[in-house]
Amino acid sequence: MAVEKQKKGNQNYEQQQGKNTLDYAHSGFYCFACGITSGYRLLGKYHNYGSVVNMLLVVSVMTCGMMSGLCAAVISPVMAKLIGIGPLWSLIPFIIAGNITLILTWHSIGNRHWGHKHTAQIIALVVAATSKFLILYIGVAQIAVPLLLGLPEPQASVISNMFSIPQLLTALLGGGVALLVLSPLKKAFEGGRW
Repeated sequence: MAVEKQKKGNQNYEQQQGKNTLDYAHSGFYCFACGITSGYRLLGKYHNYGSVVNMLLVVSVMTCGMMSGLCAAVISPVMAKLIGIGPLWSLIPFIIAGNITLILTWHSIGNRHWGHKHTAQIIALVVAATSKFLILYIGVAQIAVPLLLGLPEPQASVISNMFSIPQLLTALLGGGVALLVLSPLKKAFEGGRW
């Protein structure tokens, strides 16, 4: 009896280790994909990479968990800046805060089961997009641009506008696309096909 318990414990441990390794691989993939998406913008191939990054952030947290999503949330804006396409360094903390808000909201609301199959995810989509928008709008347009950057009016206006309604739209679009791909991805992950 004790030997069977030990074998079962070892099997559970090995399965958990395999799952952790796979989660790390998936997390690395999402960080890499965020960087590649940013790189496409650098090459001029894709102009709305924010929606793709938001989609990758949502898929990351919903398929691999909160730590995976948080890693991608922090790494993606820094990586974008390091390859030369990110915003000013002084804006990156606000972008990271917006990404973290998106991740935490999706993690805490999107995994619940309320009524219809997708009710929680639709609520997470709206709340997360709105929260990220508010963090970016208040942080960048209302604090960083007027108080920290000291930019001339035309530049200040452009940056403030970039971090207003377009951020809400890219978060909604990215989250909406994530809703479409989450179910097939989760099935693929659970079935061990990826």
